[in-house]
Amino acid sequence: MKILVIEDDTPTRQFLSNLLKCESFGVRAVSSAEQGLSLLSQELFDLIVLDLGLPGMTGLEMLRYVRSSENDTLVLVLSGDDYLDTKVQSFKLGADDFLSKPFVLRELPARIRALGRRVRAPIGPKIKAGGISLDPEAGSVISDGRKMVLSRTEYLFLELMIRHVGNIVTRQMLLTRMYAEKNTPQEDIIDAYAHRLRKKLARTFNGTLRLVTVWGQGFVLEVNTISLGDDADSGMLRA
Repeated sequence: MKILVIEDDTPTRQFLSNLLKCESFGVRAVSSAEQGLSLLSQELFDLIVLDLGLPGMTGLEMLRYVRSSENDTLVLVLSGDDYLDTKVQSFKLGADDFLSKPFVLRELPARIRALGRRVRAPIGPKIKAGGISLDPEAGSVISDGRKMVLSRTEYLFLELMIRHVGNIVTRQMLLTRMYAEKNTPQEDIIDAYAHRLRKKLARTFNGTLRLVTVWGQGFVLEVNTISLGDDADSGMLRA
C-alpha cells in the first residue's frame, strides 16, 4: 500500500513515516493539508493518515474538500482529541477510521491492513431491480437514469438497504455488513454514514431514493416512482 502521511509536528511525522516504512508500506509524508492536496493531485495513494490539528487548512477541512471532490482514497484520522463528537464529525465528513493519540505502536499498521482488507474483499454481484441498479465494480448506484458514485463503505451500506428495501435495517446489521473486522466502531458511526449518504441521495436522486431513520430501530430505504416489478419479492431484492 502507498500511504500519504499528513502531520505538522516534525518528530511525529518522522516517527510515523519510519514506523510505516518498517512495516513495508510505501510512504510520502508532508506537514500541511495544502501540501497533501498538491500530492493527491499528482499521485495515487491507497490511504491517507491525516492529523486533525494542522496549521492553515485543518484536517477536517481537508477531509471535507477531499470527499467533495469525489476522491474516495481511504482516510485514517489521527487526533489527540478523543471526544465522541470529533470522531462522529470525522466519520460524517468521510473518514474510514479514527485513531486517538497516543496509541500502541502496532495498532496503526494493524488498522491500515484491516482497511486494506475491506477494500480488497469481494462485495458481491450486481443487483438489479426495476429502476435500481447497483454495480460493485464501478461502486455506483443508478436509478431513473441518474448515477451516484459511492465509496466502498457507502456501497455496503446502500447494498444492504436495497436488499431490504421498504423494511427496517438495524444499525447492528449495518455494522456487521460494513465492518468485517472484530473491532467494529460504535453504532454512532452508522448514524454518521447515514447522514452523509442521505445528503448524497437527495442531491442525486431528488427524492426518488430516500433513507429514512426509524428512531430506536434503524433505517428504511423508500423507493418512490419506481416499480420494483418481478425482481422484487415482498420488498426484498435479489442479486
